[in-house]
Amino acid sequence: MADILLKVEDLQVAYGGIRAVKGISFEVREGELVLSLIHI
Repeated sequence: MADILLKVEDLQVAYGGIRAVKGISFEVREGELVLSLIHI
């Protein structure tokens, strides 16, 4: 299995009082291509 290059756990993003993202977790491993549409 490929090495983990990036690990995110329980990501949360809020804009003022509006929660846009709640509890996203993921791993990116060597050789993977990931597209994120989240603007932080």
